[in-house]
Amino acid sequence: MANPYASTTVDYFRTDDLHKNLGRRTARGGMYTFAATGFNFLVTAVSTIWLTRQLTPADFGLYGMVLPIINFASMFVDLGLSRAVVQKPQITHQQVSTLFW
Repeated sequence: MANPYASTTVDYFRTDDLHKNLGRRTARGGMYTFAATGFNFLVTAVSTIWLTRQLTPADFGLYGMVLPIINFASMFVDLGLSRAVVQKPQITHQQVSTLFW
């Protein structure tokens, strides 16, 4: 049975064109990551200040106990698979499908 996703004219997983301007694109990606981290910190700080004013002390205590658990669990969302795929020079459709599902 032929693979319905295989294409004979276009190779969607080709990475040859990604090597051009790699240093500039890496620096730009680093700046975006830095800005996104700062924005995430700002949103978290503002929401914590707002919740401090809106919740009762008992409710805010519950929020304070649950938040570290949620933050810890968020580290295991993709188990580092996205970072591994980015570092791989060649990737197949099966690997992308496995990562997606």
